[in-house]
Amino acid sequence: MKRLFLSFAVLSVLAGAGAQASSESEAAYQFAVAQSLAQEGSYRQALKAFEEVVRMVPDEPYIRLEYAEFLARLSRWRDAAEQARAALELAPENVSVLRLVGRVELNLSESDTAAMDRAREAFSRVHEVVPGDREAALSLGQIYLSQGQASEAADLFYDLVARRAGDRTAISFLIEALQRSNRADELEQVLVDYLDQDPEFLKVRMLLSRLQSERGDHDSAAATLGGVGGDDAHSPEIRRQLALELYRGGELDRALAMVEEILDLHPEETQIRYLKAMIFKDQGRLSEAESEVASLASDEPENLQYQMALAHLRERQGRSKEAAAGLARAASALDERGRLAKAQTARLELAAIGMRAGDWQTVMVATRDLLADEGEVGAEARLLRGEALLRLDRLDEALDLLAEVDAESSLGGRAAAKRAEILFSAGRDAEAERSLAQLTGDGDQESLLLAAEVYQRAERHGEAIPVLLRAREDLPDSLQVLFWLGAAYERTGQLPKAEGEFRRLLSLDPEFAPALNYLGYMWTEQGQNLNEALEMVNRAVELDPDNGAYIDSLGWAYFQLGRYEEAQDHLERAAELIPNDAVIVEHLGDLHQAVGDFDRAREYYRRAVDLEGENLEQVRRKLQELDSGL
Repeated sequence: MKRLFLSFAVLSVLAGAGAQASSESEAAYQFAVAQSLAQEGSYRQALKAFEEVVRMVPDEPYIRLEYAEFLARLSRWRDAAEQARAALELAPENVSVLRLVGRVELNLSESDTAAMDRAREAFSRVHEVVPGDREAALSLGQIYLSQGQASEAADLFYDLVARRAGDRTAISFLIEALQRSNRADELEQVLVDYLDQDPEFLKVRMLLSRLQSERGDHDSAAATLGGVGGDDAHSPEIRRQLALELYRGGELDRALAMVEEILDLHPEETQIRYLKAMIFKDQGRLSEAESEVASLASDEPENLQYQMALAHLRERQGRSKEAAAGLARAASALDERGRLAKAQTARLELAAIGMRAGDWQTVMVATRDLLADEGEVGAEARLLRGEALLRLDRLDEALDLLAEVDAESSLGGRAAAKRAEILFSAGRDAEAERSLAQLTGDGDQESLLLAAEVYQRAERHGEAIPVLLRAREDLPDSLQVLFWLGAAYERTGQLPKAEGEFRRLLSLDPEFAPALNYLGYMWTEQGQNLNEALEMVNRAVELDPDNGAYIDSLGWAYFQLGRYEEAQDHLERAAELIPNDAVIVEHLGDLHQAVGDFDRAREYYRRAVDLEGENLEQVRRKLQELDSGL
């Protein structure tokens, strides 16, 4: 339609005679009146003028277009859509008409589901004709996003950003589209590239730091946040996040300094106070961490995060009974306030603390009221309680309880494995074997590992090996499989094979603390590679500084090297963390015997005998030799 944008002011002076020229002149005048009234804000009169022009010249798309735009300004979307569609019929290829149709239909889409498709069609046609059209590309991309086509939207926004460098709106939509389409690597690169062009775009900087943090690169996240300039650099939000990333990246001193600065200005910031406590914890300043968390827990008794952190800090300091008592009080208080779900979580954690301390009565009490739950909480409580019943030698009760866990639930496999372990303990080996065969029938990794663990806990290490070899066929680089296989070889006396599995594992992940500890302790027990063993267990302790088993290994390595003073420090610390471990107590007896403190050695050996650990007969011989020697 070549006439589309021909001004009606021009029409009024067109050559010609007769009724047609006169009619067009009158229409042009009426159109000018409508536009003037619209500009003056006389909307009612303008509407009448537009209606009159349309009546006079119904086939002129430009009039329909102008009228539709005026109706859109008044938010009369249905009327605007009617005029826009009429203009489209008259000028189906015109970009301005298509653009308006898309805009109007998009506004109608909340009440008319078909309008979204019409808007999509209109903007798509504009984009085909003018690929760099900003409105069409942005609108079409948003429609793709609303219809779940995030990847298509991302490609569209990529093109727009390339054509319009520095367009913040386009880059914002590209970021959203990449997020929704799970194209994380591309997203991070887009953010990095864009920050080079516009380092002050705070939204981009914050998102980049979050992505870096989520993939564990806290140093980069801190560096990104550290690049915030101007007034934003002093924003509490920025400083809080920067302090957190410094903490997560292990820069404890810098994190603490920033936390102190924030608290000087905002002492009421509870999450920053909690972060301060966590920094203290990681610095080994456990009493200071406990004091800070205790204050927070007192101020917010319903905050389960604080209550559980306080319990864990007490547990780390060898005060498991105090930790359990505090968490039990917190659970009761949550019950009284009607916070039943939080109370259940507190009791599950209370049972776990009892489990780690070997306090089976605490496990029994903590799980008692959770058994009525028919969901995952109840199943988890049955697993914990079943372990306690096993340790209390109440095997039939344990079997009946675990049979209540739905075999098809997420915890069904663990319950079946625990039942098999109890059946072995009860001497019902055939039943246990049938249960494990059923568990491992599908050959999935979780079931194979559960079965292998059962065999190892039942001291049937040779039977664990073929199960683990099956698992290794599908996942040759699985750290879990390699670790269990190395342990099974060690327990069956196949030490070279055990060393091979552990070395392969550590070549894949040099920071896998359980393997560092196991191989280091294995060598220590053999009296071989003692310096390398010391390095390994020391690294395991650095990675998990409150693991009593690792600290015992470190103390034992020092003992084997004849460094008794250092051995004593670590063995006593291990005994604080795991007070009822017969092996640790035996090691303390060996240490005191080695330094000539026979009374203390005898005391520790007798305690180890009372604990009835796996080395019971060996400890009895040591005690007899000590008594006969004196």
